[in-house]
Amino acid sequence: MAFYHSDSSDDDFYSLSLFKELETLDELEYMKWLGWKANFLRIMRCLGLSVALDQEKPNEPIQDTSHNEENPNEPTQVTSLVASLTSLLEKDNLAKYQKWMRCDELIIDYLKGKLSRDICLRLKLEAGDGANAKQTLDAVERLVLEDERRNSIATFQELMDMRYEGEGEVGRHLDLVHALVQKLRAADLVLPLHFVKKLAFKSLPSEFVPFMCANSAEELEWRELRRRCVDFEMVLMKFRERESRCDQQGENGAKKRRLVQCYRCGKYGHIARNCWDASA
Repeated sequence: MAFYHSDSSDDDFYSLSLFKELETLDELEYMKWLGWKANFLRIMRCLGLSVALDQEKPNEPIQDTSHNEENPNEPTQVTSLVASLTSLLEKDNLAKYQKWMRCDELIIDYLKGKLSRDICLRLKLEAGDGANAKQTLDAVERLVLEDERRNSIATFQELMDMRYEGEGEVGRHLDLVHALVQKLRAADLVLPLHFVKKLAFKSLPSEFVPFMCANSAEELEWRELRRRCVDFEMVLMKFRERESRCDQQGENGAKKRRLVQCYRCGKYGHIARNCWDASA
């Protein structure tokens, strides 16, 4: 496989090392595809190949020899100047065309090298043999969305069944909720924000009831709702720590009292001035 070198060899080495570390895409799952695609495009831009993704394919230059023919009605200097400018323009167009074609070919090679065999087979049927790099990437995305539409019912059921049991972090739990909502949106099933908020509240444990009551009526963006929920969990954690310390201190105090012995009656658990037997 040939490499197209950018201006800095250090950048090339770093980009190629990132490419080697890029995982092979082995399943057409929406969120995994988004992360993989972002990393792939970043590496292609670092390698200086993004021209084939950002620009349309230029027309192949056609050699024009008409400017080489002498026109007796024009001065010789004018003819020579026109010929020089035309030649420079043709060379520039040819260089742009060759660069685009070279970048496009390399991106396709890199892309197919990081796709599983099954995906490559499906891609060949979807995009065909003559597709360029951008068309090939778009074809992979169509396959991803096709699978998401097919699995949209199962995704919606997974969203309805999600519960946060206090393990891990509530922010991570809400991120998973949001990821499922994004998958459904990609499958053309758009859920309104107020419905998503109700599902998120439903998935939280009873300890979050004060948080739900305080924020259910307020129209909040998802990011702000997540931030407030994370802050509330931090307050809960501090309360649990303080409660645990109080319980531990209480147990330690009771233990100390059990070790105290009254010198009047000889029993443990109280001192002489609090001894009921002695006062009796």
